This record gives sequence, structure tokens and C-alpha cells, in this order.
Amino acid sequence: MKNGAFWKLFAAQIISTIGDCFGLFALQWLVYTTTGSLVVMGTLAMAAGITELLIRFMGAPLIDRVHRLRLMALLDFIRFTAIGITVALSVFGMAHLWLLFTMTIINAAASALFQPASMAVLPSFIPNQSLVRGYSLFDSSQYAAVILGPAIAGVVISTLGAPSAMAIDAVSFALSALFIYLIPTKLMNNKSNNSPTSGLYVRELWDGITFFKKAPALLGIMCCVALKNMCSVAVGGMMIPFATHNLHANPSQIGLLSSVMAAGICLGSLLVSLINNFKRRRIPMLGSIFAHGMLYIVLSQTHSFILALCWILMLGACGPFFGTFSSSLYAQLVPSELRGRVMSARLIVGGSLQPVGSYMGGIVASVFGLPVLLAVAGSIPIITAAAAYFAPVMKGIDGELKPIQLEKRGLEA
Repeated sequence: MKNGAFWKLFAAQIISTIGDCFGLFALQWLVYTTTGSLVVMGTLAMAAGITELLIRFMGAPLIDRVHRLRLMALLDFIRFTAIGITVALSVFGMAHLWLLFTMTIINAAASALFQPASMAVLPSFIPNQSLVRGYSLFDSSQYAAVILGPAIAGVVISTLGAPSAMAIDAVSFALSALFIYLIPTKLMNNKSNNSPTSGLYVRELWDGITFFKKAPALLGIMCCVALKNMCSVAVGGMMIPFATHNLHANPSQIGLLSSVMAAGICLGSLLVSLINNFKRRRIPMLGSIFAHGMLYIVLSQTHSFILALCWILMLGACGPFFGTFSSSLYAQLVPSELRGRVMSARLIVGGSLQPVGSYMGGIVASVFGLPVLLAVAGSIPIITAAAAYFAPVMKGIDGELKPIQLEKRGLEA
């Protein structure tokens, strides 16, 4: 493992992911305290989700055509600028709702390309024999960053206010860009000398999608996680009102809930690293989805803050059992020249239903209440995981992995 480059990328990824979630939490808090509308909160999350899907789809070939590290640094700078402008305007009382939506869309567009670019560049710094452990560390840290972002934001908002939290968010992207800039560019060699024409660009876009024809089990597992993610986004978008009204939590306690989930993620990552190359991958991957559903249902009937901490700790521990095995599958099966496009397609499929979850979460919570939302969001992953386990196509993720050979046309695209 090229330790210097790996750890700089590792630091940039954590800081950037924390910044994403830090800023989203601050935005959600601003919108909720300003409007008090669950529907507007859901609409904000839906706008971010739709933007990510569109940009991730249209920009996927770009990740394989330009220098990935430089692209990541540029995306961090864009987010730093957008959030910085919003903070400056908020000082003068000009941070209106339309501005918050605009910043959310810009931030989501940059995140849509940053995440698959980082996933595509990672194998350049990890030897094949260390892929599973490397991805375990990388994925678990990213999961933890997703949770720690709102946790830190909760503390900052309760003490300094939401605008200060957004200012810290802007600084996080500047730090991430700095770490990426410090990675020697000579370690990367993925830039094409050809300017993309529309025909080639469309063909490259299509190659990332049609890759799944050669790996239907991967498509199947991502369809399962798409349903699970839809429910997770619906619950996550309503976690602030749920914790406030059902658990009677303040911003610091909401942050503590996130910290406990991060602890669960670390625990789950440790267990996954001990399992390492487990060949019956359906069990931990689909079991993770099933367990998420069960815990959402239990949480729907919980009014004790202490019990909620326990269930959320277990939710965190479930995450790495899917994420790490999924990432190692892609790293071993996808050729380097297609990695950016396939990783983008993977994220598109996995996140395809998130806008639905974001919007419907607000609708269901407003009409039927938050406990009903959690119960419904728990039932869908349970049914999905149970059905997928017995589906013949899902057997393709078990056993020994064989590299997928590409047709010549796909290589030339």
C-alpha cells in the first residue's frame, strides 16, 4: 500500500464527507426552524437527491476522461465557494429559502462526481491483496463520517448557531482540497489525451450501464439496496423531528445519536475485518438490509432516549456488512478503465429511489405520523431481503470471484 498517498486520500474523503453531512444537517435545521414544515424538509432532500442522480449519470464518463485527483480538488473548491457565499449573505440577513435550495443543489452536484471519483481512484493506492481490508477501512470511515457530520453539527448549532456550522462546513472542503493537492499527481495516469466528442461520450456513458449485463447479481444486490436506501433517506430526513418530538431530544442529544451510530459502524467494521473474504456473501449483505428493517420497526415504538441509543448503535453496526463486501466485489470485478463509470452507475442504481424516499417521508410523516413512517420504512427492507435471498440470480455474489472480461468495443470507447 502506498501509505502516503492512501492516507492523504483517506483524510480528504473523511473531511469531505463530514462536510457534506455537516452542511446538510445545518440546512435541514435552518429550514425546519424557519418553516416548521416536514414537507419542505422532504422537498429539500428530494432536490438534492434528484440533482445527484442527474449529474452522476451525465458526468460519469468525465471521471474516466480527466485526472481524477484534479477533478476532486476542483469539486471541493466549488463547494467551498458556494457555501462561503451563503454564509456571507446570511450575515446580512439575505439567506432566504431559495438561496438554501440553490446551495443544496450546487453541493449535491459536486458530491455526485466526488464520491465515484474517490471510489475509482482508491485502487491505484492499494495492492490487490489488500483490497478487502483497504476498502473496509475506507468504507467504514466514510460511514462514520456520514454520522459524525450531523453529530458535530448538532453541537455547533446548539452553541454557535446554524450559520457558524455552515462556515465550518466551508472550511472542511478547503482542507479536503488541500489534502488532495498534496497527493503526487504522477501516481495517477488516467487522463485521456482525446477531447470527448458527443458520440464517444455517449458510448462511454452507455458502457458503464451495460457492464451490469455481465454481472446481473451486482445489479440485483444494488436494486435491493436502492429500496433500503429509499427507506433510510425517508427516516434520516425526519430524524430531527422524530428525536425532538418522540424522544424529546435537544440538538446536542441528536448529535449524540449520530455519534452512537458512528460507534456502531466502527464495531461492525471490526467484525467485517475479522470475517475478511467470506464466500457466502449473501448472508452478511442481505442480512444487513434485513436487520435495518427490523430495527426501524423497533425504533418506531421507542420513546426512551436511552433505548433509542441502543437501537441506533445496532443500526450502525449493520452498515459495514453490506458496504465493505459490496465495494470489494466491485474493486475485483471492474477494470480500471471503466471504474469511474461503473462506480457512478452503482451509486445511481443504489440512490435511484432516494428522491422518492425523501419526498414521501415528509408526506407520510405529516399525514400518518412519524411512528408509521418508521414502521413502513422497516417493512420494505425486510420483505426485500427475504425475497432476494431466495432469488436464483443472487447466488452470483457467492463463491470465488472471477474477473469480468470486456468486449473490445467497450475497451475502445
